Amino acid sequence: EVNNSHPLGAKLYEMEMRSVVVTKIEVTNIKKEEINALISDAFHLSETFAIAVTDIVHQRTNGNIFSITRFLQSLCDEGLLQWSSVSNSWEINIKSIEAELAPDDSVGMLVRKILQLPEKTQLALKLISCVGSSCAESTLLLFLNENVVTNMKVKTTVKRVDEKRSPTNDLFPFLCIAVDEGLLKKEGTIYKFTHDQVQYAAYSLIPEDEKSLWHMQIGRTIWNNVREKDEDTVIFIAVDQMNCGIASIDSDDQRLFLAKLNLRSGGKAMSFSIFSSSASYFGTGIRLLSRDHWDNNYDLSLHLHNYYADAEYCNGNFSQVREVAKTVLEMSTTFHDQLRAHFVLIKTLSAENRLHEAIKTGTSVLTHLGYHPPLAFSDKSAIDETFKETSNN
Repeated sequence: EVNNSHPLGAKLYEMEMRSVVVTKIEVTNIKKEEINALISDAFHLSETFAIAVTDIVHQRTNGNIFSITRFLQSLCDEGLLQWSSVSNSWEINIKSIEAELAPDDSVGMLVRKILQLPEKTQLALKLISCVGSSCAESTLLLFLNENVVTNMKVKTTVKRVDEKRSPTNDLFPFLCIAVDEGLLKKEGTIYKFTHDQVQYAAYSLIPEDEKSLWHMQIGRTIWNNVREKDEDTVIFIAVDQMNCGIASIDSDDQRLFLAKLNLRSGGKAMSFSIFSSSASYFGTGIRLLSRDHWDNNYDLSLHLHNYYADAEYCNGNFSQVREVAKTVLEMSTTFHDQLRAHFVLIKTLSAENRLHEAIKTGTSVLTHLGYHPPLAFSDKSAIDETFKETSNN
């Protein structure tokens, strides 16, 4: 699993940029005969004797080389495939393997492997699996501690900026065990799962009814521990985690606080032109608001709706733009607060080539502001006449 961030991938990319001819060979799943040859060679067995193991390996892995190596390693770890100093050879108990592994798959093998690790390493892997396939060391240092799980029982809250504290990371030293076991790899300052199945296996160890709370606690811990000047570096990951844990929120204050964070995250995503993400943040912020939010949180509601309409305009979701803008026009208390909704509607109509409606809407807004256009823009003949006069001059 090599991409351009891997040293080999980076070197190949550099060679291609220099017009060096690079031959790419697609590695597909290997055939049963090739698996048999691999097992025979690795364990110094005759191909005839190795065929029984090959049948099981092929059935479990379908020839995926990553799964094959993990499967064989799991057999060794569990003593089902072991070296005998007496016979000076590898001993394989086929019946025990079939009985032990019959209902399992490659993820099951990885789960068993993880469960054999120290408890703190298991906890570290489960926490990282909530965040994604990779995570920066600087971010891990903010939340990789046992208190994240301990505090779930008391549902800690998001603290104010002046209450932030220095993070503890008592689980961080245990990552080296996961790296040594081939479950994680470190590339520079980034820790990555060696395969998406490893992440899935670690995540599957978290009880389903607790996952929402795990995500919420991770997000809160990151936000509580990051320094104010560094907040923008982790806001996406912190808010993403808290959004995954919305189901665990039982306080209106916490919903309001998270809605404000989604407004901030959406604005940052907009500044990076990541419009799909920004729309998601603004939409989530709106859904977090209470039923009477236009009465109790007017400014926040107005900002979330206006920015949401802008983001959806950039995404080309014009029907959504109209729906959100309509809400703003209905709920806003002043014409000034309606201006942004009018502007995005005019842009939307123009993008849909509904120019007559766009001009009509724009004229209406200008008139309301006290500016009376010199021409009746809806009068096509007047526009044509003015254009001719301008051309003649």
